Amino acid sequence: MDVTTMYDERKKLVDAMRTLLEYYGDKALSAEDREKHDKMEARYGELTEQITRANALAEREAEEKRLDKPVTRTLETAEPAAAQQDEREKRYAAAFDTYVRDKQSGMEPELRASTDPQLVGTDASGGYSVPNQWYSQFQETRKEANIMRQLATIISSKSGTMRIVKEDTEGVAAWYDENAAIAVAQETITYVDFLAYKMGRIITVSNELLHDSMFNISAYLMRKLARSMGVLEEAAFVNGDGTYPEGIFNAATSGVTSASATAITADELITLYHSVSEEYRRDGVWLMKDSTVKLIRQLKTGDQQYLWQPGLQAGQPDKILGKTMYTSSNAPEATAALKSVLFGYTKGFWIVDRVGLAMQRLDELYAVNDLIGFKGTARTDSGLVDTSSVRVITMHA
Repeated sequence: MDVTTMYDERKKLVDAMRTLLEYYGDKALSAEDREKHDKMEARYGELTEQITRANALAEREAEEKRLDKPVTRTLETAEPAAAQQDEREKRYAAAFDTYVRDKQSGMEPELRASTDPQLVGTDASGGYSVPNQWYSQFQETRKEANIMRQLATIISSKSGTMRIVKEDTEGVAAWYDENAAIAVAQETITYVDFLAYKMGRIITVSNELLHDSMFNISAYLMRKLARSMGVLEEAAFVNGDGTYPEGIFNAATSGVTSASATAITADELITLYHSVSEEYRRDGVWLMKDSTVKLIRQLKTGDQQYLWQPGLQAGQPDKILGKTMYTSSNAPEATAALKSVLFGYTKGFWIVDRVGLAMQRLDELYAVNDLIGFKGTARTDSGLVDTSSVRVITMHA
């Protein structure tokens, strides 16, 4: 019984005893009512004792909690960890902007945070890693310029290489008669090794423009680097042969071979659609070159329904067989022996970014033309981890 309940019961006992005594007034209680009164009074004493013990215990527990609680001293110079990190990032961003514009020792040693060991130290070692906010904007612009960054799974890695296990062939179960030997149905296990291929660009800016306070040099450099790297990446991610990052078309398995070297039929698109297993079709998308879209826009199914369904409102994508269609200028042409149309769950294709973007200011290299160079470098790789997730149409040779 808790203390509150005991207090309530005790109050009821007091009220009952008062009512009983008021009823008799100056008269003596009957033997029966005296016995009743004595029992209530005894119960009142028991409750009082229990309440006293409970209150004493509560006081001791409260005291123990006060003793166990660590003493916290707030120093005038102390800040929460989150606030310290926020302040550090603001200082780094300001120092980085100074470095970009004037290179006036704005990058204090403690601000030289980097995601790569070789970048720690002076900028002569390779450059400074850009501020977090700058890098986030770089990634967003990079995504806008690269369709595969919108379709694939993006992984960030702090190591130079990453090995991913994948199943090329999945083992299956079978029915067996009694006492029959059960055959081994072993998965075929292979690996995808993601490396860290480096890409880079040098951008030159005139000193006049650099020192124009109205010109946002950081945003300009971020936008130019992000778009150019995004364009370079897409070519590799879509159709790379593995010399640098491997492309999804090159890695994909053929689901159907066209009857023609220059044309695609409605039946071939339907066959490709069903060559992908149902769990991957559910979130599947199409990817092809824009010129290939022209070949299939007039195709119809047997009931004279168009396979291609244009988006009827702003923001609605075009669809084929009810699935969203994307185009890339880097997709192969619909011509002899090439993989021209891809369908499936593109999240099975991974892009692994080596965390960080390095920026180095080049003062002397272009000084004769009164220009300042800015070298930006980043590292990435890609590969099809789930080989069952997508299929392609291979054109007839």
